[in-house]
Amino acid sequence: MTPAGHASAAYLAGLSIPWLSMSALVTGALLPDIDYVFYSYPWFSGIHRVLTHNVFFILAVSLPALLFAGPRTKGRVFVSLLLGGMIHLLTDACFDSNPRNGIGAAILWPLSNAFFSPFNLLDPRITSAWWPDIFPRSMDALVRIAWDLPFVIAAGAIFIKRRKEAVTRST
Repeated sequence: MTPAGHASAAYLAGLSIPWLSMSALVTGALLPDIDYVFYSYPWFSGIHRVLTHNVFFILAVSLPALLFAGPRTKGRVFVSLLLGGMIHLLTDACFDSNPRNGIGAAILWPLSNAFFSPFNLLDPRITSAWWPDIFPRSMDALVRIAWDLPFVIAAGAIFIKRRKEAVTRST
């Protein structure tokens, strides 16, 4: 999924649990893709969905909330970050079109190199070519956006509706 897809999926999931911190949930859903800072390196495909796409990374980036969040919000922020990261792992496990290092996510790395994917909704052959073959990469981007679009539209519509309701209540 794209960052917009991950953020939207987390937002939609968080709507059913009002206790969660929505900002921490969405942040947690975006953090695993921090490994994209290495995108231009030839070894990126070997680490993507491994190094930052596992439960240990999610736990490591969530734990500081217990130290730095306010005393009344630390548990809420911790659980929200953790849940957001797990939503990211699950969506990536189901939307993987790059077979270079496996299909899904290595959720138990470094204990196991096995990739988890309960089912895959994308064609793993789409990104078999790397740069400079731009056409397969462009088609992959369009397919990813098409899968993300329903999540983004639903999350955006609900967000706008809730924002309007909040403004109406405050006036």
